[in-house]
Amino acid sequence: MINSLGQKLGAPEYAQTSIRQVLVTRMRLAFSEPTFMGRGLGNPNLAIGESLHTRMSPFQAFHVLTTIIDQKFINPEYQVPVSEWDAEFQQRSLDQLRALKELRDSGAGKKAVLRLGSPSKRLEMHQILSSRLLKNL
Repeated sequence: MINSLGQKLGAPEYAQTSIRQVLVTRMRLAFSEPTFMGRGLGNPNLAIGESLHTRMSPFQAFHVLTTIIDQKFINPEYQVPVSEWDAEFQQRSLDQLRALKELRDSGAGKKAVLRLGSPSKRLEMHQILSSRLLKNL
């Protein structure tokens, strides 16, 4: 749905998403909101190596959809072409785990760092999408 809408509105390439990006976003939401997003993800007898359920409730699917759209506007990790995102996802994850381990081991980590997306990319997407939406009204 995101890709179809983005293509119709002429959104930049980094506005597109992939199956991996949807799955990663869904898992992140399941960890941060287990009561809502974790429901229906697996069954109590799930064995190691078995797949999780791919079905979501309409509310869960809408939440994943809107979260990805938000991330495309504000998160630099999501503001790259999906081919690059998919190719580098595993390396980024390993780097993040190493950094968290170093913070834990050093006793530091009492400061939080907030990274916001590039204002120019946010502005670019906002201008493209709003002008195309207004033309179609």
